[in-house]
Amino acid sequence: LRDVLDFYNDISCNNPDSQNPNVTDNEIDNDARNLRVNQDDADEILSFLASLNDESFDKSIPSGVPSGLEVGGSIK
Repeated sequence: LRDVLDFYNDISCNNPDSQNPNVTDNEIDNDARNLRVNQDDADEILSFLASLNDESFDKSIPSGVPSGLEVGGSIK
């Protein structure tokens, strides 16, 4: 994941070493080109993504939620 964030950061910084020579500048998505992720941001993104695999996370279904909406939503 770190390599992916570094790759997109290199694209946004116009690092010529990171770009595929077969891909022209106008073929790079504007969102990728304008992405700015500093080291602290990358660390926080990686920590968040790692937390999604945390086995100690409480997966029990609550009896209610603060919004008062139906628990589990109402996906149709």
